[in-house]
Amino acid sequence: VTQYIHTLNGYPVVGDIELHVTTLSEAAIRRDVRKGAQRLLEAASNPSVPIKDSVTPLMEAIDNSVASALAHDGTVEAFGDVFGEFYDRLENPQTVKRIPTGFSELDSKYLSGGLEASRVVTVGARPGAGKTAFALSLARNAAFRENKHVIFASFEMNPEQLMRRIMAAEADVYLSSFNNPNDIPSHKRTEVLQKIANAYGIISNSVNLDMDAETVDPNKGGLYFWGKAETTVQEFILKVRELHKRGLADMVIVDYLQLMRWGGRVESRQLEVSNMMRAMKTAALTMEIPFVVLSQLNREVTNRVDQRPQLSDLRESGSVEQDSDIVLLLW
Repeated sequence: VTQYIHTLNGYPVVGDIELHVTTLSEAAIRRDVRKGAQRLLEAASNPSVPIKDSVTPLMEAIDNSVASALAHDGTVEAFGDVFGEFYDRLENPQTVKRIPTGFSELDSKYLSGGLEASRVVTVGARPGAGKTAFALSLARNAAFRENKHVIFASFEMNPEQLMRRIMAAEADVYLSSFNNPNDIPSHKRTEVLQKIANAYGIISNSVNLDMDAETVDPNKGGLYFWGKAETTVQEFILKVRELHKRGLADMVIVDYLQLMRWGGRVESRQLEVSNMMRAMKTAALTMEIPFVVLSQLNREVTNRVDQRPQLSDLRESGSVEQDSDIVLLLW
């Protein structure tokens, strides 16, 4: 605990107080359990004292210590409490946490108004079908127009490549203007540069342009790129939780599932994908934010006469379907 307190010296994020309290509380419980375990070992090694007189009380003390930690962690809720929250949402639909996608027909027909908190939405498509473009549209709408904080994790593009795509769409200019400025005709260069500058000006007025705790405006959204390609899902979710504690994670987009990896040995790729999907589902539930997970489809879909994708076309489809609340298939 002392070592942890020393690490807080000069820590600027006031919004993380809940995280610090939880960490200190858990450290205290671990200390009590360690002490109890040591005394339990000593008592069990003493043949002169009956086991029921020495070990049983210590085990009860350890159980009570752990039970007190779990008593108010929200793992068990009474039926009446759950119904009360549900009925409040029926009376006040505007309180339901949903983020519009920017596609009105998609929202109204399939998403009940938008991306709902705690949900995992899987978007499946073959390469080149527009998964990333669709995901970036979701991110742009949520961050720039709905004032939400969006974490976009791409494991095949770096942050600058993503930024280029977003700015090309917002400025309504060809992506080639960003990829190769020499492609811009000389007589249109001034016009293109002005469009880009105007688009950036509009964006800067509606979102936070950095993540500095001292300058973040809570009334503005933000778009944050995960720029580490070689990572595990555990490491990624840990970072998301940290940002969520700071109020900087209202929505997460992952591009794409098959490029992620599990931090540990697994028996098969199927099990690895299952572990990753379960981890993201758990994160969505506990943080109460939507996760949008992009996924590849199997090649078999291209060999059919009717190439409209089906759920079974998802790679490692069983585990992906199981932990997805909604599956959208692009073609």
